[in-house]
Amino acid sequence: MNRVSLGIQSLRPAALLQLGRAHGVGQCHAAIEAASNAFDRYSIDLIYGRPGHSPVEWCSELQEALALGVPHISLYELTVEK
Repeated sequence: MNRVSLGIQSLRPAALLQLGRAHGVGQCHAAIEAASNAFDRYSIDLIYGRPGHSPVEWCSELQEALALGVPHISLYELTVEK
């Protein structure tokens, strides 16, 4: 194994709850730090287009993610399955 992708989904506590995720933002940061120490190649996944998710909020969250220095960020639009 030479790379890892972390399903962070969001860096906002309320969004993580809305998405039904069991992890918190602190765990996101800890996982990113662990991945950066263990792998040269790692990435995070973020979800956009959540209900009530404004373009301004998305830009803020994305800027925060970029500031973390992650080498690759994958962005996924929220898809709700019925």
